[in-house]
Amino acid sequence: MRIRHAGKEDVPRVIELWIAMMDLHRTIHPVFARREDGHVAFAEFVRENITSEDAAVIVAEDDGRVVGYTMARIQKAPPVLVRERYCEVFDISVDSECKRRGAGGALVEALRAWVVDRGVDRIVLNAAVGNEESVPFWRRMGFEEFLLVMAQDL
Repeated sequence: MRIRHAGKEDVPRVIELWIAMMDLHRTIHPVFARREDGHVAFAEFVRENITSEDAAVIVAEDDGRVVGYTMARIQKAPPVLVRERYCEVFDISVDSECKRRGAGGALVEALRAWVVDRGVDRIVLNAAVGNEESVPFWRRMGFEEFLLVMAQDL
């Protein structure tokens, strides 16, 4: 397994992994339903993050094929908090055929190194409450809940 920063040539495969992740999440809660053309906007978002100094798109490659990715960005915290910056993880997705083989953990370790290299000491992410794979995964990676996000459709 090779872990590396993504290039623009990786965008199509990242989009495939994102679509699979979003389609899984849609079965958890309808709020995750993606627009039919959502992948177009997401591809542009990925390309922007690949070239940004404050963002990372990291991929896991197995036998030359991208089997997972994570994407995150350094964010400014509200000016009332002690920590001025934090890293927000947008996504992590691993091909269903490659899960439980270490790609997810390797992506998180590479992301941690990237974050520390930028002088940031906190990573924040959202995990879907009903996702029976991701919540335990993040806990195994050392993450803990500190905020409950609630919504109401009107």
